[in-house]
Amino acid sequence: VYCWMIDTDYDGRSFFARRIHFPGASKDKQISDFYEELKNRIDPKLWDSFLSLKSAPFKIPKSGRIAVKIITSTHTEMTAEISVKDAGTKDPS
Repeated sequence: VYCWMIDTDYDGRSFFARRIHFPGASKDKQISDFYEELKNRIDPKLWDSFLSLKSAPFKIPKSGRIAVKIITSTHTEMTAEISVKDAGTKDPS
């Protein structure tokens, strides 16, 4: 995975990348330069999330849907829409 993005309030029509992640990119020169520019203005936990395969938590969206877009190292794009209306409210048993 080169990059993955989340639209945390997907409307079913337009994808807005509200969270962007570049897992394993900590050694990338452009990412390092970007961090140097922001390091005094960004929470280190948020930066770690930016470089991770795991998103920081977010509230269940009003739309009840999120969308996740993945871009691979070969520039193939995949998008999945996920219903989260009942997330966290179901009995896991």
